[in-house]
Amino acid sequence: MAGVDPAEVQPLRLAFDRVAALLPKLSTDIHLLVTQCLFPTAYDFALYTPVNDALAARDKATVKQVIKPGNSILQARGATQWFDEFAASSSDGVPTVVFGGCTLTSCVRVSALDLCERYSANSDSSSQQRLNICVDLNLCAARASNYVRRCPSCMTRYVTFYGRRREPCTCKSGVDLISPVDKAVMEMRAAGVNVYDSFDWSNFYMTET
Repeated sequence: MAGVDPAEVQPLRLAFDRVAALLPKLSTDIHLLVTQCLFPTAYDFALYTPVNDALAARDKATVKQVIKPGNSILQARGATQWFDEFAASSSDGVPTVVFGGCTLTSCVRVSALDLCERYSANSDSSSQQRLNICVDLNLCAARASNYVRRCPSCMTRYVTFYGRRREPCTCKSGVDLISPVDKAVMEMRAAGVNVYDSFDWSNFYMTET
């Protein structure tokens, strides 16, 4: 956030607040894979405080943290083994993986697509679906400017300059407009990822005794 307008990261902050609120509700047998990018300093590895506190309260055996050098979660050391073991862990039905976090237009999108390619029924590694890959949009986010809809020409300029050119689209009305977030969601759904506005977590809540 240091080099970014605070308003740009507000959607991310809200998404992580929702993640932090969800974690204490989840059953103790829900396993979490926490990924972080390869940041340059120890300070940058500090998790958002509400999320960090919620994770610290969970059983350490159910939380695995990995560092990924790129956008794809499968690039993280130990991640593929974790998913392989998770895919083989259920004798009844297909285990579900749900993505939350950031950012929707890069790490979440790329990771979900890579998992879908590796573990879906159409993947080369298996003739059967091994994981149900889902994305919970309520728990994900991107920079605020990535929600702005643009015409194809303005979208190309925006993507080419990695979001540094944020001029609003001034093209004539009637042109089909799309935002980077819209595009990411469309790509994931087209590949077979189950994208939900809000995933139904009720079946995974802690049972009251």
